[in-house]
Amino acid sequence: MNTIPMPWQSGTVPQELEVDAELERPSSWMAKTVSFFSNARRVRTRDINYVDAPNASHVTVNTGLDLNEWQTMEAWKLLSENSAPNALHNADARSSPPGCDDGTRVGVISDVMTWIRTGDPPRLLCMTAAAGAGKSALQKTIAERCAKSNILASAFCFSATDSSRNTLSTIVPTMAFQLGLHNPTLKRYIASAVAEDRLIFSKSLNTQMETLVVTPFRRLQSNKRLNLNTFPYAILIDGVSECNGEDRQVELLGAIKYYLLESDLPFRVFIASRPEPVIRAALEPGGFLDGVAYHLQLSEHYDATNDIRLYLRTRLSDIGLRSGDPRARPPKWPREKDIEVLVKAASGQFIYAATVFKYVSDQRKPVDSLYLVITWAPDLNNPASPFEKLDSFYTKILSTAKETYERLDTNRGRDFLLLLKAYLFKDAFQDGWDRSFSCTANFNKILNLEEMAHEGLIEDLRSLVTVETTSGEPRLRMYHESFSDFLNTPIRSKDLFVPHSRIYAHIAKCCFQNISRCPLESITEYCNNPEHEVPQVGSMEEFSLMATPTPALCEISCLGLITCLNTPTNIDIDNEIIDFTRSHGWEKVNMLISSSRKRPSTEDKNQLLLDWVRTFATLIARFQVGRVPLSLSQAFIKK
Repeated sequence: MNTIPMPWQSGTVPQELEVDAELERPSSWMAKTVSFFSNARRVRTRDINYVDAPNASHVTVNTGLDLNEWQTMEAWKLLSENSAPNALHNADARSSPPGCDDGTRVGVISDVMTWIRTGDPPRLLCMTAAAGAGKSALQKTIAERCAKSNILASAFCFSATDSSRNTLSTIVPTMAFQLGLHNPTLKRYIASAVAEDRLIFSKSLNTQMETLVVTPFRRLQSNKRLNLNTFPYAILIDGVSECNGEDRQVELLGAIKYYLLESDLPFRVFIASRPEPVIRAALEPGGFLDGVAYHLQLSEHYDATNDIRLYLRTRLSDIGLRSGDPRARPPKWPREKDIEVLVKAASGQFIYAATVFKYVSDQRKPVDSLYLVITWAPDLNNPASPFEKLDSFYTKILSTAKETYERLDTNRGRDFLLLLKAYLFKDAFQDGWDRSFSCTANFNKILNLEEMAHEGLIEDLRSLVTVETTSGEPRLRMYHESFSDFLNTPIRSKDLFVPHSRIYAHIAKCCFQNISRCPLESITEYCNNPEHEVPQVGSMEEFSLMATPTPALCEISCLGLITCLNTPTNIDIDNEIIDFTRSHGWEKVNMLISSSRKRPSTEDKNQLLLDWVRTFATLIARFQVGRVPLSLSQAFIKK
């Protein structure tokens, strides 16, 4: 290592200074202290430690990046903004499902932890199992144990219903953020990579992995003064199959193989996923992960029967102890024969047992509720797939909730299943909706429902669905993806299935009705008022069912129509289009869209216009196949 003798005079100086003749950009510090290097050219400082050392006699040449504390903080903030906090194993959003109960899944937990700690190849463990087998609970438990042992490098949980973690855009920033927290030098290296390329988050997964993870860590490895033997090395990724797009899932697995496994990095990666076709293809003989990954098929390698039995016995006993019902006191309740009925019905699927627990715990009379669940259990003497038994349970819960809701509904004619699917659809797939629709209060009014309509819909579904507040906005969230699969698979939900086309059609009809019922004079006055900004549909105190819709509500309805009318599925709204055309509805739409485009807060005015041109083209195509009378077609085109 070279030293440069230098007679420092006084003041704050660096004890260690890096000089890199190949790099050209001088730092802000060097710009101020250029007198120290009056004969030097193309100098750049890195990893500067500022100290007051008037008696220092030399400077040591080292390697590092030139970021001061403020720059590091700014870059780190940018990294955090592009991460997904909800994907962390200990995030509030993941309060459910919990980890494994004490005494359950002992064998698989022990085997996975042994694999993580031994360091023997292969360095990739892929655990696959069907929905409801307990993969996420196992991942969370493993993550907690690794964190407690200071070996958890990073953890990421995909979720199909959370837009911040159902794509690949946030996984590498989230991974890099967690890695940087383990070592301040690595944090500076990662921050400098962000500072040098602030567009890194819009680049490919491979580029992000190379720039934010691999290169910074290799720089850390090259620093011989640091002992990396204690650096956390376990990387956990849950729910790969919930990442949108099979091609993106393959891309992630490929990046893990190339950047984390085929390198000198110390990481061991534990992945959990459903055995979807692309996952299976990668792991099977001849697949690109064959030979570099150990495939753990959870349901085949481990029998969960005893674990489910212990789970049910423990959880139901806890309910009995908290209950005011004297019949629910242990050891009389729960009865062992009832436990056995439930264990057989679960068929190795933890989600069945967890749903039973939630259902019974939500009822005031747990003994009666458990008896009802027992009567719902299918004929256990007949062979059936695990999904059939789980689906039977879902069907009973959903049917009971439907009957109760529609019996108590004072507004005759409401379709419980349609409304439930509309809210779940809105909150799970927001990317295609106008932002106004993501507001639950607005959505209630669009559908002409009362303020807490979403709460009423899930009153008897609390074991399956919850209300979760995100950024101050209430949203419906299903506890488990298996219930979403049930609702969206016709062969499983059968008579309870509601296709997306019906949801789009219902929302479109409500939007048409809102615009039609609002007087033209009110819309004209609203559009001529330059003061109005973001549409406010009014407080619930001002809103009553069947009241005349406000122009602001109509404007939001116009934006909603763009989504509904451009859906690729065929929706049956021809009669509504005819009525809307006859009632001069398109004249109102024209005024509202023109007003919206003039508003300063409208982000992309041209895109709004193009969206409506595309919408009109879609409707004209419907007219041309003879669904709408020619005279009305001409009237519409003129408008």
